[in-house]
Amino acid sequence: MSSRYEMGVARTTDFVEKATWTLAGALVALCIVLTALLPTQNGVKESRSMFEDNAPSVQMNVPSDVPTAEDFQE
Repeated sequence: MSSRYEMGVARTTDFVEKATWTLAGALVALCIVLTALLPTQNGVKESRSMFEDNAPSVQMNVPSDVPTAEDFQE
């Protein structure tokens, strides 16, 4: 009686392993296909992220008496 249960466990483990690899492969394939189908602007892919596009521009208020990199070049 216990051998019947063990065989069921072995088949279940085999099924879970095959399902995991199948789903992982499908996910990788889907990522590759969707990346290739991303819309581009004027046929040229931008390498900027949405965070760069939406980031507010920040002005740095540096005092004029602070030396800059140009001041140290000889």
